[in-house]
Amino acid sequence: QMEAILNFRQAGGVGITNRSGQRLKDGLLYRSARPDNITSRDKSMFQQLGIKTVIDLRGKSKYARNRQKPLQDMYTPCIVKERVVKEIGPTSERSIGQLYLFNMYTLQYVWSLVMKVNLLIRWLSVILYPIDLLLGTSYLAKLYVYLIVNKQTLSQHYIDLLEYGKFVVADILRVIINPMNLPLLIHCAHGKDRTGMITALILSCLDVEEEIIINDYAKSQEELNQVRDDLIQQLSSEFGVSIEFSLAKPETMRDMLNQLQMRYGSVSKYLVSAGFTLEEQKKLKNTLLES
Repeated sequence: QMEAILNFRQAGGVGITNRSGQRLKDGLLYRSARPDNITSRDKSMFQQLGIKTVIDLRGKSKYARNRQKPLQDMYTPCIVKERVVKEIGPTSERSIGQLYLFNMYTLQYVWSLVMKVNLLIRWLSVILYPIDLLLGTSYLAKLYVYLIVNKQTLSQHYIDLLEYGKFVVADILRVIINPMNLPLLIHCAHGKDRTGMITALILSCLDVEEEIIINDYAKSQEELNQVRDDLIQQLSSEFGVSIEFSLAKPETMRDMLNQLQMRYGSVSKYLVSAGFTLEEQKKLKNTLLES
């Protein structure tokens, strides 16, 4: 139990097996909300768990804007560009691993939103973008959330992120298939949406039963209940998103998986389309499953 990190748990749960009866190795893959307020006790827990790598799905820009960088004395921040790892911050003498920064909100995703609005809104976007950069506001994000995102289901939002962020998904999974990077923690802001999507893809690739994947996603609802009012307030004030975005309903993940099935035939085939090959998927299984 972490002291100041919400929604922290082993991805999928402890002691789970896949459809073939293979057991997922315990203690290798964790998920959580942001560790921005991590305490000394929590850092000690990280060391006890042997967490060598942290994947932050909020991206480089969010990391740069965040005044608090509590993990910097433990993990060296880096990015992946064209499959090459590039360190972007100082390496502490006490560093025990790397902090990978991935942004699921890719330029391709943003451009897909721009193409859905009329010319007037596009011109307004040109005005709002530099204002947001200068003032650190989110007027542009709120505009597109109001016009497009809030009119979607949460599962459709997930699908859009996965469609326009395929290369990011593949790069994330390539970090995970390297045994030298394990044990590993994946997190985003609340450990629910972006973390939930990536965790679901991993478990699906490992051939875990769909209901286990769905239940693991929905567990975030329970884990975040204690801060739900604050979560709703934050999402509303910062981005203007609807209440649905504060929830983790089982049907949301079920619909996401069904849509991938309908579009690609399977999660495995989606991953191949993302550039994560069958050979790499086999390596993921060998890394995370007991033989």
